[in-house]
Amino acid sequence: MPEGKAVSVLIRPNQTVAEISKYFYDEGIIKDSAGDFSRWLVKFKIDRKIMPGRYDLIPASAWDVARQMRAAVPASEAVTIIPGTNIYNFANIFATSGDAGSSAASADAVSEILDDSLYPKGMLELIPRTKEGRMAFLLPDTYLTAESSPKELIRAASEAWWGKFGKQIPNDPAEAKKMAIIASLIEREALWDEERAKIAGVIYNRLKKNMILQIDAAVVYAHLTQGRRLTRVLFKDLELDSPYNLYKYEGLTPEPICAPSLLSWQAALDPEEHDYLFYVAEKDGRHAFSKTHAEHLKNVKKVRQK
Repeated sequence: MPEGKAVSVLIRPNQTVAEISKYFYDEGIIKDSAGDFSRWLVKFKIDRKIMPGRYDLIPASAWDVARQMRAAVPASEAVTIIPGTNIYNFANIFATSGDAGSSAASADAVSEILDDSLYPKGMLELIPRTKEGRMAFLLPDTYLTAESSPKELIRAASEAWWGKFGKQIPNDPAEAKKMAIIASLIEREALWDEERAKIAGVIYNRLKKNMILQIDAAVVYAHLTQGRRLTRVLFKDLELDSPYNLYKYEGLTPEPICAPSLLSWQAALDPEEHDYLFYVAEKDGRHAFSKTHAEHLKNVKKVRQK
């Protein structure tokens, strides 16, 4: 092994051998040429096995660095986006116990969502230009990233969304945003996975009939934009004058209200076909669905009597 002080380098997901080789050369890790390093990676049969993460390598010849890579185990971070995460709690993913929720951390993390360089090129033509809109296109999951940072998580989560839904989503920015909004509403309304497609069907049915949606999750988000966190929606909360208050305004919210899960996206893209127009939550979080307002009132009465 070569001697000297190790230098820390960061390999990101989906970087090509050529990109890694140039990066190593630019950082002074390789003392001869990037091309030689690429050839040694191929010769050692590790060109397709390089894992993303942080590597500590001693600067040396291309051959020596390739040998180090063959034995190296990268350091990585597990970072999680929980389904339903919104722009107001996104920063808390990265905050430590001492600074959770700080305005500086929040501003830094949220601003990264607008960085075009973190998204697949084809995806940029489809996604909104707003931070709320883009939040919905980060697929919730746990990602092994090279470091725990907003940039790395946004890059990984957007690539995961694009890989899963890029070929399914309508090739129209307005339609893609509509799907994202509906998926986000489903995410915050559905507690049980088996109900997601059914709730999606209700949303589409009401939109087709130009019925006001009256979705509580949107009301909760409307208050959140005003700095108030609701744990329960009361009649007085429905009076807030906000375009996110779907008891006052027709159609959908201006922007998605959270990052929808994979299942909520699937429900928005493939809603259940039925004639239901109403639902009410029962104590266990499941919903009683109905086709008429009269049936809905009966269901509401039953729920309140339990």
